Amino acid sequence: MSFYRMLCFAGAVLTAHAAQASRVGILVNVPPTTPAAVIEALQAETEEALKNSGMELLWTFSQGEAARETYDRVVSLRLIGRCVPVRPEIVRRSHVLGFTHISDGTVLPFVEINCDTVLRVMESGSPWVTPYLPPTVFGRALGRVLVHEMLHVLTVSSAHDREGLTKPAFNRTDLTLGGLHLADAALQRLRQSLGVSDLQAENGSHQRAHAEE
Repeated sequence: MSFYRMLCFAGAVLTAHAAQASRVGILVNVPPTTPAAVIEALQAETEEALKNSGMELLWTFSQGEAARETYDRVVSLRLIGRCVPVRPEIVRRSHVLGFTHISDGTVLPFVEINCDTVLRVMESGSPWVTPYLPPTVFGRALGRVLVHEMLHVLTVSSAHDREGLTKPAFNRTDLTLGGLHLADAALQRLRQSLGVSDLQAENGSHQRAHAEE
């Protein structure tokens, strides 16, 4: 089970401006049958994993909404397959959870996550007791795959780490249990790419925590 990069030609227009936190737009395209609870859990897991990165994540679910916003960076997310938390009916050979597009060696801001493969990996080694999976658990797994791919996009790099959310492959435990975070090296690469200092990132994290109280 490994992540890979797909070659394609594409482009993106980014709006850059100075800010305390880097505004990162996530343009979301999901199958219409995807439960809202799955999407909410995906968002929550992504926000939690990146809370100390110095980013402000802005989730957008329509082209019209995206056109009214300005971003420092943009990530386009597309979920493919059957994104419903039920036991996969067909065993597929693909081990690819998610991938990021690359053109001429450059990482492009387009991410795809295969829901069918994520579900199959979540079932591997220990079949589910019931044919259904809590949507929060499935959404959390999707969020972890998204964070992995976002690091490739935002750092414009295919680099991996030995541990954490940027290691080259995830197993069932990585997708379902707690304790999987960004490695320090990955966090530093991300901050450097965004042009955010450690102090700015920490201040932004504290401000968000106070806002939630």
